[in-house]
Amino acid sequence: MKKFAVAFAIYNRHDLERLVIERLLKQSKKFGFEVVVCGSEGTISEEVAEGCHYVEYMNFPVSDKHNYLLEKVRELDVDGVVMSGSDDIFNDEFFEYIYTLSPEEENVIGLKECFFYSTRLNQAGHWKGYKDGTQSVGAGRFFSKKVLEQLDYRLFGRHLDKGLDSSCNRKLVELGIKDIVKENKEINSYVLDIKHTQSLTRDTLVQGCEPLEVDTLKNIFGKDIINKIKALNHKTMKNKAPNKIRVKITKGTPDLPEGTVKALPKIGAKAIVEAGYAVYYSAPKKEEAKKAEPKKPTAKKAPAKKAAKKTTKKK
Repeated sequence: MKKFAVAFAIYNRHDLERLVIERLLKQSKKFGFEVVVCGSEGTISEEVAEGCHYVEYMNFPVSDKHNYLLEKVRELDVDGVVMSGSDDIFNDEFFEYIYTLSPEEENVIGLKECFFYSTRLNQAGHWKGYKDGTQSVGAGRFFSKKVLEQLDYRLFGRHLDKGLDSSCNRKLVELGIKDIVKENKEINSYVLDIKHTQSLTRDTLVQGCEPLEVDTLKNIFGKDIINKIKALNHKTMKNKAPNKIRVKITKGTPDLPEGTVKALPKIGAKAIVEAGYAVYYSAPKKEEAKKAEPKKPTAKKAPAKKAAKKTTKKK
């Protein structure tokens, strides 16, 4: 029997992440795939990822975190992996299609279109995909074991905090691996990208898509899960926001130049400092800052003229 996995990273959207994970764990019982998660917040992330294969890595740089996640996929020796996000859900038919694919598949397989939903705006949208139709959606891409081995389980360039899909595409082109774009209707497979209050990308992108009735999502993904997603907003969030420590970047990357000061959770700050990318940073105190400032020269006041004494003539 084929052994596949769904892999993704999590960070600081605990209510949504747990909702996505619970759905995947339920689907994994039906289809038999492994769920592999990489977190960055210690015990908080471990609790969110309960029931999954879990690994820990600092949240910076994001591409390094994802490549580390794939080392766990390599360790599990699966026949292929679906790369996803912590805010993506799939219909059951998607996994039925995935299990028709071969571990020897020479190309990457992905979907042409996807749906978006904003928890803040309570709006859904249908994105029709890239204009030229030659690139698949990042969420739900299938990489066979053969392709993973060609890429040495490193799908992304090093030290990147954005542009991961573009980085992966460049690698595929270099190796002559095609990105096969599948029409969603053809295989009856769909992905919903949930834009949460704390998502990296703006939820307003939903407004740039073709408007979609929320009931359509219920028909595809199920009424229960969509109602739970609709209940997520800034008033109902139960995220355990970690205490953050500021670090100063000493080994720059394209996205974080040397000298940048960034606030990170304690465990992430410790990891990035120990890895040699940064040092702990504390802003100078006001008193020290004042002492350090050069004193401005003050103009000397001219001595005041003495008032002339009045003399009185003697009578």
